[in-house]
Amino acid sequence: MGRRRQQEDAGATEASGAEKAGRKRWQIAVVVLGVVVWLRLVGGKFEFEADLYGRAELIEIDAAGYEELVAEGASFGMLVYQPLCTTSYEFTQVVTEFMEAAQVSFYKIPFSQLQETALATVVKYYPSFVLVREGEVVKALDANSDADTEIYKSEAAFREWVEQAVRITGGETSAGDGAGDEGGAGGEVG
Repeated sequence: MGRRRQQEDAGATEASGAEKAGRKRWQIAVVVLGVVVWLRLVGGKFEFEADLYGRAELIEIDAAGYEELVAEGASFGMLVYQPLCTTSYEFTQVVTEFMEAAQVSFYKIPFSQLQETALATVVKYYPSFVLVREGEVVKALDANSDADTEIYKSEAAFREWVEQAVRITGGETSAGDGAGDEGGAGGEVG
């Protein structure tokens, strides 16, 4: 009878071990799924709307145009500038150099138009550049920040700043996807 009891105990232990392994696999799957969802929603890189790739154009919009893009949940980059401002002109040259190399288009909006949008709480000075993901501002340059100074002057620094958040799908960009890369200058928003 003792031997039979040992066999029963061994069988119960094996079943218990299999149940624990099954639960552990399930927990791991839930954690992995959670990380993937989190990276998609909060972290990781995103792409601009498909129609912005394959050409290098600054598309002028006004407050109503910006609000329409946001309402549609669009993903895009947008230059905020002030007409006849030397600093805005010089930064536009940096942005244009990047657009031509990457074959990507951006929107541009005069700073004076921002007062009519929610963007006025994010962009306090011009020039600036805003990255919008699915209608939400995720990153913006601050013209009043010493940390962003080099980004305003160098196409390479601007490219690096953009590519921290955006996966550019055409033209000459830096290598690697780097999904999940975060950090760097340029105010994180949200």
